[in-house]
Amino acid sequence: MAGTEEGPETVLTTERLVVRQWTMADQDRAFDIYSRSEVARWIGRTPRAMTEPEEARAFIERCRKRSVDPRYGAWAIERRDTGVVAGTVLLVPLPDGDGEIEVGWHLHPDSWGQGIATEAARAVLARGFADGLTEIRAVLAPDNARSAAVCRRLGMTSTGLTDRWYGRELAEFRITADQAAGMGDVGAMTDPTDVTLNLWRRPIDEVPAEVWDRTELTVLILAETGISELPPGIGRLTGLRTIDLGHNRLAELPVELFDLTGLGDFLYLHDNALTALPETLGRLTALRYLNVGENQLAELPATIGGLASLVELRAQHNRLTALPESIGGLRSLRELWLRGNELTGLPESVGWLGELRELELRENALAEVPAVLAGLPRLRRLDLRGNRITDLPDWLADPGALPALEKLDLRWNDVRPSARLVAELAARGCVTLF
Repeated sequence: MAGTEEGPETVLTTERLVVRQWTMADQDRAFDIYSRSEVARWIGRTPRAMTEPEEARAFIERCRKRSVDPRYGAWAIERRDTGVVAGTVLLVPLPDGDGEIEVGWHLHPDSWGQGIATEAARAVLARGFADGLTEIRAVLAPDNARSAAVCRRLGMTSTGLTDRWYGRELAEFRITADQAAGMGDVGAMTDPTDVTLNLWRRPIDEVPAEVWDRTELTVLILAETGISELPPGIGRLTGLRTIDLGHNRLAELPVELFDLTGLGDFLYLHDNALTALPETLGRLTALRYLNVGENQLAELPATIGGLASLVELRAQHNRLTALPESIGGLRSLRELWLRGNELTGLPESVGWLGELRELELRENALAEVPAVLAGLPRLRRLDLRGNRITDLPDWLADPGALPALEKLDLRWNDVRPSARLVAELAARGCVTLF
């Protein structure tokens, strides 16, 4: 299906893209993009993936409001060849600034590694300078190597770290109108340190043998390809930092996969047929994001506690009845997603997760709020929907318990809290839903 070439919602066009307003017809695609942690982790003051489809509607409304001033906005990037929305490109004033303008982009993983962010951002920069801007910035997480590579392709100059915007330390890049005018074809620039092979949704069934000779690869995307096994050749790709194997038919994994100790970004194994993870998983000590959701796992290996760099673990919709005590070794963990398992409690070591910000325990078999959570100093969101909780513990009223809590969701339980507890949580600024 071809995309829309021109229309009342169109902001600009490029050789491959139509940059246009988001519409409510894009709601499903918006949710697909922004419910992904690999996208959401880089966005905003407090990064958070969408969890409910209704959030996508609110997102689209916000984007359209940001375009009231026609010079600025957060716009959908539509591919001309397919009509599919690849993501968002934005040109907006920086929050709490003095009129500084930023350019940014958020893309679905199926559009990574194809120059789409560079093409869209380059066109938006040109539009901004044509409207009279003299300088445009980009601000991003210091470890967001992919976006930093886009900034360099755009001819932007790194100016170091700043905490001026978004309440967090960010890497800042800038480009002036004069610099942009002298760049020529910046879209042709490449980053030799970021080599992606994207085979997403290619019905290949069996990975071509020549893939395993691409030793320069840093990102390998084999999601939704229909594969049921990986050959040992994957062990030759020692430069890989990210592997996406989601939505396939994998029932087991080759041991060579866990020899790739350079994996420092993402390992996606969700939506397969895995019944177990090998103990060798613990070798991936540099890994930051692990998704093993939507499998048939009855347990997590004890060695998972050795993943000291892990900041997000997703193990939703499996068959977990307990977590290993070693889970407490994940001292860098910020998000833990355990929805749709059969957990009746949590090990004491969960109390060691001092960096944990978000804990999703929705749709398990908990009969009470686990007492081990009381000491978590940074936990902001606790989702306990759809468990078997009838009473709330007295310690929840203690201001020293969960001091950073912003949202406690207890819907779909048979809970009747005391008025004192509700008042205490509200006084601390916590939204509590029953």
